[in-house]
Amino acid sequence: MPFAKTDSGTYKRLVVLNRIRTDQAPSLISMSSSTTTTQNTNSESKGVALVTGAAQGIGRAIALRLAADGFDVAVNDIPSKSAELEKVKEEIISAGRRAAALPADVAVDAEVRGMVESVVRELGGLDVMVANAAICKGRASLLEVEPDEWDQTFAINVRGVFLCYKYAAKQMIAQGRGGRIIGACSGAGKQGYSYLPDYSSSKFAVRGLTQAAAGEFGKHGITVNAYAPGACSVLFCSGLLFDRFVSQAKAAATGVNPTCENIASIVSFLASKEATFITGMSFNSFHVNSESKGIALITGAAQGIGRAIALRLAADGFDVAVNDVSSKSAEIEKLKEEIISAGRRSAALPADVSVDAEVRSMVETVVTDLGGLDVMVANAGICKGRASLLEVEPDEWDQTFAINVRGVFLCYKYAAKQMIAQGRGGRIIGACSGAGKQGYSEIPDYSSSKFAVRGLTQAAAKEFGKHGITVNAYAPGAWFP
Repeated sequence: MPFAKTDSGTYKRLVVLNRIRTDQAPSLISMSSSTTTTQNTNSESKGVALVTGAAQGIGRAIALRLAADGFDVAVNDIPSKSAELEKVKEEIISAGRRAAALPADVAVDAEVRGMVESVVRELGGLDVMVANAAICKGRASLLEVEPDEWDQTFAINVRGVFLCYKYAAKQMIAQGRGGRIIGACSGAGKQGYSYLPDYSSSKFAVRGLTQAAAGEFGKHGITVNAYAPGACSVLFCSGLLFDRFVSQAKAAATGVNPTCENIASIVSFLASKEATFITGMSFNSFHVNSESKGIALITGAAQGIGRAIALRLAADGFDVAVNDVSSKSAEIEKLKEEIISAGRRSAALPADVSVDAEVRSMVETVVTDLGGLDVMVANAGICKGRASLLEVEPDEWDQTFAINVRGVFLCYKYAAKQMIAQGRGGRIIGACSGAGKQGYSEIPDYSSSKFAVRGLTQAAAKEFGKHGITVNAYAPGAWFP
């Protein structure tokens, strides 16, 4: 997570808008577990979006996804792609949304300024800017890259993103209702790729710009994030960098590269009201299977984040089993009834997640009662409170690790066994924390346990990916119960 220097010389995290609320954490789970996209049928617009580089590929997929989500969408690309742009515009209109096609060169200041003005004039404002336009000139040694090739890459990939961020932010600030600015980074913007020195350098620049803009615009209610896809099939259909495309697929835990639609789903989330607490981030793309909604199990679901996750997944179309300790049986029974009232099947399963036999039995009961297991959310966790490392008692340490780490391990283990046996993949999602990314003083046991969850999650992701099972974790900071 990025940091910004304060006037006093200290550093603060660049989550500058809001602390995460209990009702916002489930949206991260929903994004991880979602397997389908539904067409928006509400005639009321969610706002106005502008997507650059939208004539084809990722940009086109983003434009169509945002239209399906309920946005009116303006699409941009260079003038030579006007015909393709008009076709995308017509697809959006056919889907029941308003649209505008705006050919322009994003590297030219006057054209970007004019493009934003046209969106406001034709569609009534600007709420989401997706600065997607970019180029990759192809493989070349740094020794062979010509200065004019370098300049062209930076003109579009960096200057173009800067201009889009600038004029979008100016309009959003003037409107006074906040907004979403989303840029195109890349896996090459997180680790430099040999033989792509100009492209890699440009995408690192986008990450820096995104973090800087997030810090500046947050006070206006504007979030600024970027998506960072690896090799995407559409970019390589002509053979460009095909060997890298193949090697990245082999290295990926799932054995595949993302599609344009997978990447669009990340942008869809970042453009949503549920992403108000996320800014200054660059999101990797991930592969999502096109399987139907199924059965989810949520631990620690009697209250707080776990309860909110259970209700969100039920609203998303999953049948949901809920778990907590036996002393909270009344609360999970009440939650079970809420899920059933919402039209989904449910089961309440009291169990201690730190006990091997109870977790194994819990998973078996979900399968017996609801017919299988497609999503495991290992949410149960405890924090014993603030204490110096010198004051933490060994039994307190053991209890924290028993629930926060052993419990997650057991949930991952038995969920994965069931999912592998079913043969249809699945989603395993654990509870990490901001304290699992940077150790917090005075909660040493909790921080250490959450770092352990991160390591376990990464190890499990590599092992289970070949079975079509994704393993991720959410890492909330401070939240309001």
